Amino acid sequence: MVIKVIELIQSDFKSYSTISVFENQAQFIFPIADVLSRFYGKSAEKYVYIAGVKYDSKAAGIIIVTSHYETAELKSEKSNVCWIDTLAIDKKYQRQGIGNKLLKHTISALHGKFDCICLTVNTRNKSANSMYKKCGFIDVGELYLGGPNGPQNILKYDLSDS
Repeated sequence: MVIKVIELIQSDFKSYSTISVFENQAQFIFPIADVLSRFYGKSAEKYVYIAGVKYDSKAAGIIIVTSHYETAELKSEKSNVCWIDTLAIDKKYQRQGIGNKLLKHTISALHGKFDCICLTVNTRNKSANSMYKKCGFIDVGELYLGGPNGPQNILKYDLSDS
């Protein structure tokens, strides 16, 4: 088995748009094809970083980092913040350390470019909360209460300490 993390460009998006998660996880994440469609064309949203994982040459996971996150704000003295918009590992490749590897790769790639990386994660999504905390993300002690799926923890990773 060969696991490779690569920074993606738009021509890669199609092969990663097929990533799908288990039905019980789908309530926490939009379909990847829909997410990626936000970053196509002239009026595309800006992103800071998009990387994908290939597992034996097949798209196995994706992470998208943006410079803003319209549904949450971190109350912090740090202003140079980026947000993990999406992290998804295809259901065929979960529980193999791929999410952890992709997250650590992203942290390394963004070190020195931002003060911290933040994200929101649904309070009911226990496995995602656990993975982020194992990778060094800290719960800031506030909940984001917007969105259709209920309360979300706000987590951050301080890049100046890594």
